[in-house]
Amino acid sequence: MAPYDQPTPPRSLLEAQQFLLAAFQRYSALNDDPELREACKQWVTGNDRLTPAEQVDIYRRQFWLRHEDCLAEDFPALRAVLGESLWDAFVRDYLTEIPPTAPNLRDLGAQAAQFLARWRELQSDGSTERQTLRALALDAVTYELAFVDVFDGADPPPFPLAKLQALSPEQVARVRMQVNPLIKRMALSSPMHLYRKALRGGESPELPALAPCFIALFRKELVVHFEELTEPAFKLLGSLANGQTLTEACVVAAEGLDEAQQAELSAQIGGWFERWGGWGFLTDVQADG
Repeated sequence: MAPYDQPTPPRSLLEAQQFLLAAFQRYSALNDDPELREACKQWVTGNDRLTPAEQVDIYRRQFWLRHEDCLAEDFPALRAVLGESLWDAFVRDYLTEIPPTAPNLRDLGAQAAQFLARWRELQSDGSTERQTLRALALDAVTYELAFVDVFDGADPPPFPLAKLQALSPEQVARVRMQVNPLIKRMALSSPMHLYRKALRGGESPELPALAPCFIALFRKELVVHFEELTEPAFKLLGSLANGQTLTEACVVAAEGLDEAQQAELSAQIGGWFERWGGWGFLTDVQADG
């Protein structure tokens, strides 16, 4: 008779579940811990090929493989930025500190940005290399979390162009435009959107250089797109999203520009709104007074 044919009956289903959950979330093998090896005998029978700890360890490995695959699917740019060694450490530390709590794996990486910001592996050691790696990693996780949100978001209502056209010039100056909350506006320190696009296209791009980059991420016809914004366009869209009137938003966008640059801005605004309206950036207009 195999030594595990007469297991101790579980005291309760809840206790069994709690034990197995803790065992699955352990990163190292259960056989590495003598106390855990013994504890497994209370809940798992074992067989003529596997001890109870070895049986539980099969599911523990599947837990880690499944969740790492999910994170790798959502964060290909972050994985490439970190490299395989640091990526493995990130998966281990992130899932240990913030294990999944819901059956829907869509939100598995929802706290990755906050985690990376405090992760010991990215804390400054005074070197330019570490500072650059940290900046790129935070860019990658910010962009890729936004990508997940936009991909899963609802389609925006069509922009009420007739409503805008019915307003007088005086009313247009005071109009407040509702910006679709699912449009993700980001000020990044690198062109991470181009790096991720190259990765997804099967390329092996060099890490991007640090350079300020302004992005709006949106979905159209079930495909996620990005729009590269100038800094004035980024400010304008952000001001509208914060509830400022069109005139107020234009003033914010023009801050710091010289006369020639302001003239160029005035010439560009019409094209911006034409594109933004067609892409679902703007969903409603309200005129003051």
